[in-house]
Amino acid sequence: MRAGLVFLGSPLPILLAALAMLLFLYSAESARAQQKVTISGQVINGTEGAPLSAPLPVTLHAFAAGERPVIITSTLAGAEGRFQFGEVALGQDWSYVVSVAYAGAVYSVTLATGGLANAVELKVYEATQDVGVVEVTQHVLVVVQVDAKHGQIGAVEFVQLRNTGQRTLVPDLSNPARVSFLRFSLPSQATGLDVQSDLPGGQVISIGTGFAITAPVLPGEHSLSFSYRFPYQGDAVSYRQSFLQGASLYQVLVPEALRQVGVGPLQVMPAVNINGSVYRVWEALSIPPGQGLTLELRNLPRPSLLDRIEKSVSDGSFWRASIPGLLGAALALLLLYGALHRGSR
Repeated sequence: MRAGLVFLGSPLPILLAALAMLLFLYSAESARAQQKVTISGQVINGTEGAPLSAPLPVTLHAFAAGERPVIITSTLAGAEGRFQFGEVALGQDWSYVVSVAYAGAVYSVTLATGGLANAVELKVYEATQDVGVVEVTQHVLVVVQVDAKHGQIGAVEFVQLRNTGQRTLVPDLSNPARVSFLRFSLPSQATGLDVQSDLPGGQVISIGTGFAITAPVLPGEHSLSFSYRFPYQGDAVSYRQSFLQGASLYQVLVPEALRQVGVGPLQVMPAVNINGSVYRVWEALSIPPGQGLTLELRNLPRPSLLDRIEKSVSDGSFWRASIPGLLGAALALLLLYGALHRGSR
């Protein structure tokens, strides 16, 4: 009986201690959620010698993890670009984004909860429509897949950009004759274009045999990639690869699994291993802006006889070619049958 009393009574102190801990954690979290913080900083013009236009509206967004903005507020930056947000709620694992629109582009800084006490420096730049401030430091085309059965090549291109000036390239869409945006070429009949980049905003528009990006290009390094598919016939395909921004280094990578495929007219380089996959490499150096080359992929795999028959049957060309012949054969049999029938009578 005594042992039973000890057994039944012993969990009570543990439960009380756990309840006290939960209450303490809840109180601490509630106190933290109610804390307020002041975020202050300065907008600085990164274009040397250019004054800062003031006052400037500065916006603050606060994001909870994986949720929509929980705080949206604005203030004005004064003549010296200084701004301040007072009484900002402090949330655990929140992120805070301070942004300003200036000269046709949006500039922003992302802050973690632990860095809110530090002064924010938000750098902006004057605008330019001279696309010559942007250079391509590296342009890589990777042949991802060759589908011999359907005569399709899947490719992805990676481009490293650098705005070498102190002004942001802001495309002027009101004057299409003045090309002030980034442009890239594609093979003929390319489909399934998918463009990814770290450039803020903008759109992807079709232009000529390729596409253009209307996003502003801030001073510094940027990257983008685009994937697509294009058709080929026989065992080779060639197309004009234009480099409207030029390219310090241009490379074509082909998987080792397609070891019979050759690339021209580029120089053969040693193979590289990328994440365990081996690629053969061809490259060209110092391609001037506005020039290009005729890229050729040779010794591509050809479809088997069974693949060609299946494709012909599935796309309708087999029936378009066969039906007239079948009708002619049927008509000949009918005529022969009629002649034989009359002869027997």
